[in-house]
Amino acid sequence: ALLTRWFEGHFDNDAQLWFQNKPEQRDLVIEPHAHNHVRHVLVDVPRLGTHVFYVEASRRQANADRDDPASEIWRRELVAWSAEGPEPRYRLRTYRLRPAPAGSERPSLDAANAASWSGALLEHDPACDVVFARVGDQFHGTVAGRLCLEPVNGEPGYRIDERVLSARKYWRRERVLAVADDRRLRGSANPRHLKMRKADFYRCQVNFPVQEYGVPDERDVQLDDLRVHDQGGRLQVTNPLNDKRYLVQLREKEYPYSAEDTDFLLFRLREVGQRRSALMLSLDPDAQRISANLGWMQVACRAEAQGDDHGTP
Repeated sequence: ALLTRWFEGHFDNDAQLWFQNKPEQRDLVIEPHAHNHVRHVLVDVPRLGTHVFYVEASRRQANADRDDPASEIWRRELVAWSAEGPEPRYRLRTYRLRPAPAGSERPSLDAANAASWSGALLEHDPACDVVFARVGDQFHGTVAGRLCLEPVNGEPGYRIDERVLSARKYWRRERVLAVADDRRLRGSANPRHLKMRKADFYRCQVNFPVQEYGVPDERDVQLDDLRVHDQGGRLQVTNPLNDKRYLVQLREKEYPYSAEDTDFLLFRLREVGQRRSALMLSLDPDAQRISANLGWMQVACRAEAQGDDHGTP
């Protein structure tokens, strides 16, 4: 129950990118990690097990524009948890859609239609199961041995899949190595794990007044129910009064150079394409409400209940 509760939700490595891009770190990073966001949604697929999740991974490239919120989905799969042994180990089985026959197409797997995919359409290799054991306040998982085979461009390879899961963090390192000599055939050359942190979401309201700091006017434009997460989540809005675009960003951080009062929440507002931002800092990383009034733009955000999932960010 603890493991699956920690596993559910959204995870993002924005904090890792923030540190990797600091000037003193750039020379130490062999290959920068891209911006990754992973969504784990509990779904009802009893034939696969009691604890089944739809997993959707999306990615922004390391050289993407800083204001661009767009990302590309590159992985969709179902995963099922089970416990085994008197001192439980926890097995994570992965199910992916089989390739469609030549000349035909299949709709994408998603959380809404997960239960409709029959076993004949899904593929699972037991040799690629990730087996976890509890280590203190974490769960550590890996693929056993060199049995998870995955050829790359015709060359025999085997998969390495290392994971660490805790209450708020999910680390992962995936590579495919050559069977002959352990050369890296696929996966990041960065020796550090992909370090993702659990994201919490806020629902925001943005108001563009006709008159700066003026009284409410029926011509004011209000945008409601906008969703953004606190791990560097980006939200772009357009003011129809002047066609300017604005970025709203939340970034919850752990400041690593102090032992006390290390957490804060950054709230960023900026016109897209401009260098200068309006920034607010809260020393309470669990702030339930945050708001700003810049005269020409008012933003108010309220935290969602943790565990809610209403789709992609």
